[in-house]
Amino acid sequence: MQFLNPELRKRLLVAIPALLLLLGVWWWLGTWGLLILITLATMGLAFELTTLQNPNQSVATSIVYALLAGGAVVMVYFGGGLGIVAFVMMLLMVLWPVDESRLEHQATMTILLVVILAATGLVHVLRAYGTGTVIFVVLVAQLGDTTGFFVGKATKGKKAFPVLSPNKTLAGCLGHLFASVIISLLFMLLVFFPMVSTVEQGGFPSQAETLLLADGTPIGTLLANWGGSIVQFLVAQSEIATVIVALLAGVVLSVAAQLGDIWVSMIKRRVGEKDTGWLLPGHGGLGDRLDSVLGVGAVAYPLFALCELVARVTQ
Repeated sequence: MQFLNPELRKRLLVAIPALLLLLGVWWWLGTWGLLILITLATMGLAFELTTLQNPNQSVATSIVYALLAGGAVVMVYFGGGLGIVAFVMMLLMVLWPVDESRLEHQATMTILLVVILAATGLVHVLRAYGTGTVIFVVLVAQLGDTTGFFVGKATKGKKAFPVLSPNKTLAGCLGHLFASVIISLLFMLLVFFPMVSTVEQGGFPSQAETLLLADGTPIGTLLANWGGSIVQFLVAQSEIATVIVALLAGVVLSVAAQLGDIWVSMIKRRVGEKDTGWLLPGHGGLGDRLDSVLGVGAVAYPLFALCELVARVTQ
């Protein structure tokens, strides 16, 4: 088939091991492993995207930005609100340009703030709703991207955003939306809402035990012994309101992921570059692979807080 070309194979050779690494770190190291991965990815994105925005920026300046972003992630995890205050104080130290024009500096600061906002959003999800929920957020972004890529390649068709992101087709966007909604339905109805019904507010577990249903049955066991239909199961587990919320959560995450993709594409087009970097063969840089995660990370925490509220109200 046309889309199974050497370039795509190269992409898969990077994407599959990366996914296995993420799942392995989650399974064996739990919260600490994911916190380390989020911190390292944040530092890499801060370094890469601020350098892309300003190619004349010194390596030392890029390193300072990376350390600032990574420090914000760690502080928010360990310090909560105090970490945010400390982050704002540190940010005030770099608001004025040193070796850049004021306009370029403001653009760089905007990029840095978006990266930190998305990363600290994931950290808040990690603290409040556990490792499984963070994995879900990342998978929605990545699997939605992959589905949109395949659908777009297979169908071609009308461009969705020819100026902002010329490679994104309308069919690809709809494929992304469909995949995100399906994944969201499965996670919210099988994992998130059952956990809300059994865990006191603010008491979500942070390890792999989040993959349990309300009666303590592992999801894998339930699915293995599942003899009923999908519709019957959904009706038994959820009220109509929670099903609607699960659908809307998938829509919101899909839109946010695609906005993250478009935002990074805008930066690349502005500076005349095809990729954000070279770290990932077949993908480009970290920004090319994690652009959608920037979008979902920024909205994930308030979205799950709202979903939790709806679930508790409708219990």
